[in-house]
Amino acid sequence: MLQLDKTEIAIRGRSTLELLDLSLLVIRRYWWQLLTSSAVLGLPLLALNVSLIGWMLGEQGRFAMSDLEQPEMAMQNRYLLHLFSLWFLEFPLASLPATVLIGNQIFFEKLSFRRLLSELRPLAWRAVLVLGVLRLGLMALPLELLIVRDDPFNPFLEIVMLVLFFCGWSALRRASAPYAPEILGLESCRLRLKKKGELTYWRRSRSLHGPIVGDCIGRFMTSAFVAAAMVVMLYSLTLVGDFVGVRRGKVEVINSILSNRSMLYTVLPLTMWLAGIYVTVFRFLTYLDSRIRLEGWEVELQLKAERTRLLAAMNVTPEGQLLQDEAPVA
Repeated sequence: MLQLDKTEIAIRGRSTLELLDLSLLVIRRYWWQLLTSSAVLGLPLLALNVSLIGWMLGEQGRFAMSDLEQPEMAMQNRYLLHLFSLWFLEFPLASLPATVLIGNQIFFEKLSFRRLLSELRPLAWRAVLVLGVLRLGLMALPLELLIVRDDPFNPFLEIVMLVLFFCGWSALRRASAPYAPEILGLESCRLRLKKKGELTYWRRSRSLHGPIVGDCIGRFMTSAFVAAAMVVMLYSLTLVGDFVGVRRGKVEVINSILSNRSMLYTVLPLTMWLAGIYVTVFRFLTYLDSRIRLEGWEVELQLKAERTRLLAAMNVTPEGQLLQDEAPVA
């Protein structure tokens, strides 16, 4: 049974800097659970991205950039532009399993991998519709298929559509309303009203995000900056050994990791995935902080916990029914 007033993370208001620091502590404590849960969608999506755009670092990509002065550099920049854009769009959907897991974990409700999948199954179509379609998370994948590999660089599709429109629109939506994964995955809000008085996803999103749009935008920009810095830091760690080899004359500068295709195919996507885990935890903690400030969530949890204990002492279920092993008093 959930211990609503006993959580692994103290339910209280925190500043943005405190939440950034707390995110590291949460990752240190639950690193394995976060890795495995985020890998459910994160790794397949990253592998799909690399398979769709990997040709940009090959002969076809070189031919498309042959008219430029530095085709090798242009190839790499084109690949990086697509890789970061696709992952930026897909990240909210990819973070849903980790969000569900950490949301249960703070109430000492540990989810096995099988149970996590069972929790995600009823959310699948809602998540795909909201995070994959309406927020364009998966809509850039068909766009990649429209790029003709033998044709020159197409600025309309690759800059105007992919970066300015898709990523720009997604950034605006996520900056002003970032907690869509939490509303879908933790609050299990439906998209359509089925019962009178039921709180739909749309109403819940307006009530949660409306009063704190400014804070949401500020925290979104902070998380974006931290994630970018983390990707650079993690990827730079792989350069150390290569730079040492360059100094000792063991390898050529031109073969450094910065231009090593195998590293761009594997290490860079993995660093983006790890940075995504940190952003997932940070966003979840800001979601808790927003509920505390807007709704007095810590008081609500204490009241619900007291109600649960009183009902248990009276041998009554939360629905108001007597437990089966207890007969009513005559």
